[in-house]
Amino acid sequence: MNTFEILYQVYRARYSLSKIQEGMGQEYQLALIGDGEHPEMLRHMLGGAPLEAGQDPPADEVRFFRLPLKESDHDSLKECSSAIVHLGSEERADEDLRAIAEKIPLGVNCLWVREGLKSLKPETAETPDTPDTTLPSVHVLEASKASPQLCRLVLKAFPDLSIRLARDFPRVRFECARRMMARTAARNALLAAASSVTSSIPAVGFLITLLATAGETLVITASQLRLCLLMAALYGRSIDFFDRVGELWPVVGSAFGWRALARELVGVVPGAGWAFKAGVAYSGTWAVGEAARLYYEHTHAAPTHIRKQANRAAIEAARAFVADMKAATEEGEDPHDLTRPDHPEGDHQL
Repeated sequence: MNTFEILYQVYRARYSLSKIQEGMGQEYQLALIGDGEHPEMLRHMLGGAPLEAGQDPPADEVRFFRLPLKESDHDSLKECSSAIVHLGSEERADEDLRAIAEKIPLGVNCLWVREGLKSLKPETAETPDTPDTTLPSVHVLEASKASPQLCRLVLKAFPDLSIRLARDFPRVRFECARRMMARTAARNALLAAASSVTSSIPAVGFLITLLATAGETLVITASQLRLCLLMAALYGRSIDFFDRVGELWPVVGSAFGWRALARELVGVVPGAGWAFKAGVAYSGTWAVGEAARLYYEHTHAAPTHIRKQANRAAIEAARAFVADMKAATEEGEDPHDLTRPDHPEGDHQL
């Protein structure tokens, strides 16, 4: 059995993309609700193509609803699985929020936003000591960052729609791709860091480390293959392993050819041992994911200067991640816990 066959078996043992494949073919309805031109504005922030004056969006993407909602909107909203409600730039009174919420069917998952100068953290009119659970949480979008903030909120609020929304909206696709890359890179970095612990075992440490490194490389590479297939899914391609095998060969080769990235990481990621291994695994995975994203974006390999830029971005991301791991360790927190509230990738679902 050759290396590729072994790698495929590792991949099959760890991952199944059948659920994602099934979901890609399902239709969805996203309701965009707001005053005046706010529904069109929301669609534009997601990356939707410009519409002519008075033109309705494609039926398989989104549906526009104007505030105040009418009784006749209820049946149409019931056909939507999710909704984004734009409340304008002014803070709404509790009564207004309840009135809008009551017009939206209970089965519709809603994301509430408004424009402002604060961060995108949710706000409520009540004090923290007496929260009113009947009021929706409203996220504030900064004008200069509204589009990426909205896309990130959408990925958190509607995880089951993330692949389909990313496939239809370019800005959501970019944010989704970056989050997939960061999540996979973080997992691989933690795996690489954990495997370095075996080197401290007396007598058999060298042998265990050797075996761990071989298995670790296969597992990390299998996760990179999954990442590349997810990138294909974002662009509407089939995610069958053998449909994409010709595009995955470079990934297999890169798993054993990270020396260039490793050389550049020397002096950038301080320290040795687990920190350096984590940095190499993180940057290597990030570079693989970005290469796949660029390939499907342009339908061909990216130019040399773009690949170099992607490698530099991978190294910067690795340095930031390792610094976060070190800070968590020094503060007595578990650096392996991706669910920590302050973890940079802890809120991602994929």
